[in-house]
Amino acid sequence: MLEFPFLPRQLSITDGLTIGIPAFFLALMPNTQRYVPGFLRRSLSFAIPAGLIIAGGLTAYTLLLRPLGVDEEQLKTGSTIILAVVGIWVLTVLSRPLNRYKVLVIGAMFVALVVIFTVPVSTEFFQLVDPGEEAAILLTIVIVVVIAAIEVVRLFHRRFVARALVAAQTGAASAAARK
Repeated sequence: MLEFPFLPRQLSITDGLTIGIPAFFLALMPNTQRYVPGFLRRSLSFAIPAGLIIAGGLTAYTLLLRPLGVDEEQLKTGSTIILAVVGIWVLTVLSRPLNRYKVLVIGAMFVALVVIFTVPVSTEFFQLVDPGEEAAILLTIVIVVVIAAIEVVRLFHRRFVARALVAAQTGAASAAARK
């Protein structure tokens, strides 16, 4: 029904800036936390709703922009901007509590995003164009709404994780007491 809103090379922008590069640097940070069972369930309880919200935002952007007669290249550039900005925001949400190192990594991703969209060689390679005024207004609205929705998901996710961790600790304590 709808065309895929990105070129494969445009997805490499979002993949690199929201997953690959920050994951490498954040994995180098020291971590003193012990493993707590249930990692997959806790991860998916955030990832699935956030992914659905992002997909909904991109679909809404595409459906609302099509009747305005916006060029396909402009639509794909706007979709790339939305996915990259929201993806870096998800990285920020999941990196909390922030420290200097995390802020430096996240800030570098935002700077890299600006560079990619402003340096002529990269805009030509990634086939990025000016999305136009109507698309820029709509993509800004979509970004704000999606970020707000992700913050709501994170609020509920923090409560879910807190309950799961308490249950895991209570279960471990009762198992130790039975021994």
